[in-house]
Amino acid sequence: MIFVRSISIILLVIFITFTISKNSRADYNLGMRYYQQGDYFSAYNQWVASAPYGDANSMYGLCLLFYHGLGVPQDYNQAFYYCYNSAMRGHKQGQLQLSSMYSLGHGVPVNQMEAQKWYNLATNQPVAPIMPIPTLPEPNPYIPDGYDAGHTWD
Repeated sequence: MIFVRSISIILLVIFITFTISKNSRADYNLGMRYYQQGDYFSAYNQWVASAPYGDANSMYGLCLLFYHGLGVPQDYNQAFYYCYNSAMRGHKQGQLQLSSMYSLGHGVPVNQMEAQKWYNLATNQPVAPIMPIPTLPEPNPYIPDGYDAGHTWD
């Protein structure tokens, strides 16, 4: 009896997950059709419905709408929010857009290290280790201050 109940709960969870995923994908595809037709407000409505279910494509679409002000007021902070969430889910264009936003300071303070990190993730390059800043050599104590030998070479 417990086994049958456990199986039925598992099947119910799988069914609900599949249904939500399928609806999320349908909302994204319909939103993309609206976007391609220039109906940005309808695209927004479709994508904002599927983004809470974790659809990275819809999140990236919302990022672009807010970034460029298409169908919604331009808002770099909202664009960053959706872009970051799509990038965290592995969306390559979202990662590239996030890199650009960090580089330009759109919706977030300028941070070239983060920009490089997201660019590397998007292009499947390993994240480079932080290189130490080279120090300049100490002045030579045997050369007098202000001595310029360059002009003597004729």
